[in-house]
Amino acid sequence: MQRSRLAQISASLFAIGLLFWGAHGAALSWIYVRIEPPAPTPLPPITGLPNSSASTCAGCHPDHYEEWQGSKMGQAMTDPIFLLDFNAQGRPFVCLRCHAPLDAQQPERITGLKSLIPLEGAGLPNPDHNADLQREGVTCVACHQVEGKLVAGIEHPKGAPHPAKYDAEFRKSGTCARCHQLAPPPLSGLDRPLPDTVAEHRRWQAKTGRAEECVDCHMTPVQRPAALGGPIRANHTHDFPGAWSDDLVRTSVTIEDIRTAPNGVHVTLQNHTGHALPAAEPSRALVIRLSRDNQTIAETALRRSIPIPRLRDEGDNRLRPNERRTILIPFGDGPTPTHVSVDFERLYSPAVPIPNSVVPADRRTVRIAHRPLP
Repeated sequence: MQRSRLAQISASLFAIGLLFWGAHGAALSWIYVRIEPPAPTPLPPITGLPNSSASTCAGCHPDHYEEWQGSKMGQAMTDPIFLLDFNAQGRPFVCLRCHAPLDAQQPERITGLKSLIPLEGAGLPNPDHNADLQREGVTCVACHQVEGKLVAGIEHPKGAPHPAKYDAEFRKSGTCARCHQLAPPPLSGLDRPLPDTVAEHRRWQAKTGRAEECVDCHMTPVQRPAALGGPIRANHTHDFPGAWSDDLVRTSVTIEDIRTAPNGVHVTLQNHTGHALPAAEPSRALVIRLSRDNQTIAETALRRSIPIPRLRDEGDNRLRPNERRTILIPFGDGPTPTHVSVDFERLYSPAVPIPNSVVPADRRTVRIAHRPLP
């Protein structure tokens, strides 16, 4: 009788255990499905191209190749800031989904999760992994290869050495959304996606009726041959200027008005971009500083505060797309400031310390404006 009772208890505990692990597995499966972007799929070889390396494209598209090499796309897997953060977090596989998005760039083919905290994938070694291709980061075919053809937003001339397809939608923001518009990671505590840039831009388009697309600012329009020997026509550079382009940053925001008040200064800023400013990366900030004799007296930072790796929103006071806002910077009972400045700080609150040997001091800050107080 006693033995039978023990057997029943054991069987019940075993069943509960199975249910728990079954539910746990289901939860992991659900969470894995929520991870975006989706797992890379193998790309079939394109007729006329020996491999997927950007160097293959350089023979016919030398300007595009040279621009891409110096861009943050071409340096997505070699950028020292990314590598410091990537290694500090244990090289999570989800980072590779954007920084090295091809199947052949993945060391493993991830099929599920084996751990939530820390986030670890479960999978098998990828027999097609190519370390050299991985170092190319967001390489040409990562964007241009679709359904076995090379796709672009301009008409391909006849006689291209590879299958080619024109798609008017290719130059629109949907092409960028795969990596610049992600769902919040499950159980992260984020109020909205970390990269929410494409959705911000689309809301701006809907509200204003403006038609500019991402490429109009981040792939400079140019008149030149799209390939060697081709006609001169409208296409775009592939240097992808962004937050690390001083010139682009300086056009993103202006001081529209400055008014002094007792113990404070009202500064009116205008965001000239179609997304929040600063965009996406939470280490960046737009900082308004009051100073006297080159010494900062008070400052206010516009940023999205997200501590990493906890990934929890702790505030977001950035300028919204095309927003004009008046901000009060109080300076209390201390010295009276004589100047106001607006600075774009690229590394205001980095996830990991970035030594000056990696990013010199003069590359961390872009001075947008410096004005005497009225």
